[in-house]
This record gives sequence, structure tokens and C-alpha cells, in this order.
Amino acid sequence: MTTEERIAKLEGELTKTRRRSRGLFIALALAVVVFGAVATLFLAGRCTIRGTAFLLIDDQGRERGKLEMTKDGPGLTLSDGSGKTRAGLRVCEDATWLVLYAENGKNRVWLNADKDGPALTLSDGSGKTRTLLLTTPGLTMSDENGKYRVGLVAKKYGTSFDLYDENGKKRLGSLAAKEGPTLQMFSENGKPIWSAP
Repeated sequence: MTTEERIAKLEGELTKTRRRSRGLFIALALAVVVFGAVATLFLAGRCTIRGTAFLLIDDQGRERGKLEMTKDGPGLTLSDGSGKTRAGLRVCEDATWLVLYAENGKNRVWLNADKDGPALTLSDGSGKTRTLLLTTPGLTMSDENGKYRVGLVAKKYGTSFDLYDENGKKRLGSLAAKEGPTLQMFSENGKPIWSAP
């Protein structure tokens, strides 16, 4: 092969390489433009991500949160660093609820709304209900054994306030009604021992 033929061959290969380089450059530029457009739309909130579950992972790869669609409806669960559930939110057909858990996994706060109205339950460290607030409307407070100790109820006929002993027996009852107030005291057996008027 002569020098002229070699130069012609190299020039041909150089021309082909330039064409390929231009094609790759154009493809790369197009990819950057498309990626930038998608990123801009996503950051502007015009892009929707769809799925049935999304996991929130901490920097050590542990699951700390989960947003999921269940057969009962959507739910959100949040966990602490040891993987224990500390908060949960669910939306079901007949109720919506939010639960906050203690480190031992026991319910401490339960807020729910259903067809009967909203309710708030506060529990002690062992998960026993200590305070219950209802919109029926009513408020009850319980001791560490789960026995009612205080009750406050507002009804159409009036408002009652009751105190209970350690066995859950009503010992003092009061009622503020349209006809006037009443007050009663009860024995351990639940029999009235004093009343006014």
C-alpha cells in the first residue's frame, strides 16, 4: 500500500470517527435535555409517582416509615430506630384513626373518627385506658386497673358528673337538669344513702 493510499484510508476512517462522535454528542445532548425536562417537571410537581407502597429508609438501610395501600384503605406507619412502630394512621371505609405508641409497643394515644363521632383515648404505660373522651358526649377516667373513677356525660336531659370507687362502683352522682340539680351518694353495694333534693 502506497503512502497516498494509507493517507486516504486514514482520512476515511477519521471522517467516519467524526460522524460517530457527532452522533454520540447529539444523543448525549438530547439525553441531558430530556433528563433536565423530566427533573424540572418532577420538581415543579407536575410529575406523579404511582405505587401501592412507599418505604422511608434511614441512612443505615432500616425501614422507618411506610405509606401503603391495604385492602382496608391507605395507611402510614412510622417506626423508631429499633424498628418498633411508634405512630400509625389509617383511613378505612367506616373509620379513620391515629395511634401513638410507647417504646414498649403499647397504645398511648388513640384518636379515631367513625359514624358515631370522634373519640380520644389516653392510656398509661401498660396500655390500659385511663381517659376516654367521646362526643356522644362524654368523658371517663380510669385507674391503673381499668376501673372507671370519673364520668362526665352531657345528654339531652342534662349533664351528669359521677365518681366511682376502686371497684368501679358509683359512689357519688350529680345531675344538672332542666328541672334542677340533684346529688346522690351511694354505699359500697350501690344503694343510695343520701340525696338532695
